[in-house]
Amino acid sequence: ACEKCTDKLAKHNDKLKYGCEEVVVNINSARKQQKYGLNRGSYYFLECPNLSLLAPIVSDYIISQVATYLKTAIGKKINLNKPNSVLVVGLGNQYLVCDSLGVQSTRRLIVGQAVECGNKLLSFCPSVFGQTGIDSAKLIKSVVSSVRPDLVILVDSLCALSTARLGSSVQISDSGLVAGGCVSEDKTLINSKYLGVPTISIGVPLVVKTETIINDVLKILSEQSEMHDQSIIKNINNFIVTPKDIDALVRLNAEIIA
Repeated sequence: ACEKCTDKLAKHNDKLKYGCEEVVVNINSARKQQKYGLNRGSYYFLECPNLSLLAPIVSDYIISQVATYLKTAIGKKINLNKPNSVLVVGLGNQYLVCDSLGVQSTRRLIVGQAVECGNKLLSFCPSVFGQTGIDSAKLIKSVVSSVRPDLVILVDSLCALSTARLGSSVQISDSGLVAGGCVSEDKTLINSKYLGVPTISIGVPLVVKTETIINDVLKILSEQSEMHDQSIIKNINNFIVTPKDIDALVRLNAEIIA
């Protein structure tokens, strides 16, 4: 969201520790929805450059920041003063590292009954269409209809529009998400309206399209020349690229989210 909103719509807070920055974007009208190409809702974005190179104390700080906003977002959806059941859905392909964030996050959860507060935490991983032959959205809706949770939290890998944000950013939104939206345009928006219960999504950008990398390079080159060959982008835009240290990035972000 913060990549698409470059004007006053995005509220920035760069006064955090360790070089972190928060961005909050609210898409509350059809005009904004059409202008920015975003689903209606609220978006929270926390970025910490070079997260994988920093000390554990920084990870703890990021966890506290994400937890604070997540609690606020959840409090707007359900009554926190009574016991609730929360279903955490880990989207993605567990056999593809860059797409396994959702699965690895749910594996780190302690599910079942929490004696202290009476809340019940449930988890489910629908896998991907290529392995099950069933659309992930339909599987999630079926499980939600069966267990009837008070809240659904979706966790998935995202596709960035900037290479600088790979693995160093967390986005929380109540607008829903499209499973596999990076590789296919014909997908179902999984949100509160579709599932019938309040829904929050959490994602980390872990892949970019080759178009993004080329645009980054051309942006640098444009400082010296204004000649851009867009045909290059069209010829090799069928690739999805991920960082070479993706294993560590996914593991670290999964621990933060969990």
